Amino acid sequence: MNRTATVDDLLAIASPEQPALSPDGTRVVYALRTTDRDADRDRRSLWQVSTTGGEPERLTRGDADSTPVWSPDGSALAFLRAEDGPAQLWVLPASGGEARALTALPLGAGSPQWSPDGARIAFAAPVDSAALPGEGAETILTRRSAPTVADRLGYKIDGAGRLGTLVQQLHVVDVATGAVAVLTRGHAHASDPFWSPDGSLLAYSSAPDDDADLTLRIQVFVTSSTDANSAPVRVSAAAVQASAVGWSADGRHVLAAGRTDTEVGNAGLLLFPLA
Repeated sequence: MNRTATVDDLLAIASPEQPALSPDGTRVVYALRTTDRDADRDRRSLWQVSTTGGEPERLTRGDADSTPVWSPDGSALAFLRAEDGPAQLWVLPASGGEARALTALPLGAGSPQWSPDGARIAFAAPVDSAALPGEGAETILTRRSAPTVADRLGYKIDGAGRLGTLVQQLHVVDVATGAVAVLTRGHAHASDPFWSPDGSLLAYSSAPDDDADLTLRIQVFVTSSTDANSAPVRVSAAAVQASAVGWSADGRHVLAAGRTDTEVGNAGLLLFPLA
């Protein structure tokens, strides 16, 4: 019979999010969001279901698992898990078994991007530019709670809060060893990493201009995926607003979404040659 919806009905809703199709097209992994009324928080775990239907299968038992991404050969899943701190990168065998943590970064990891050979994962994550060598996570997190002195317009970001001395940089982690390399440096945030087809380069977006806070300029760069000392190369024009979205199949062009000017308006698909 018909009745008025209640708060309990809303709290009972389980919402599938972030679907990821397996490379062979037979399975979909997704994050299932539920609400814990007593704890007053959302909970997320990973589930999978056949693309032909059937009963979903729960894959993880974490409370904050999200952002599943299949390895190129479909043998593993990378995902983010937040346990008593910022989200870290984890890997789960697709055939079953226990997930293992790949990162333990003081400020957490970002959305994973598998290399074409499945041996490495790239992601963007915050780094404290004021941290000294060997400085522990507790010191870094304490500095995060200190009063902020802002000398730039972009001193905070929705969802991240006050930035302070934080700068988002590109990282690459070796899946076998867990060794993490930071590939970018400087005051400008780096985001949207995408692997070249041969895995030798990463394309990404950044706004390195000194007055970037006052303009809409966001440029596209490429950098080595193995040499942290190599200098990034800008492949876009300077006066653009663009976010990298992929590569051409031959690896000679970077695809981006954006505009070839700094006006406000609709984005288009842009193609930038490497040389």
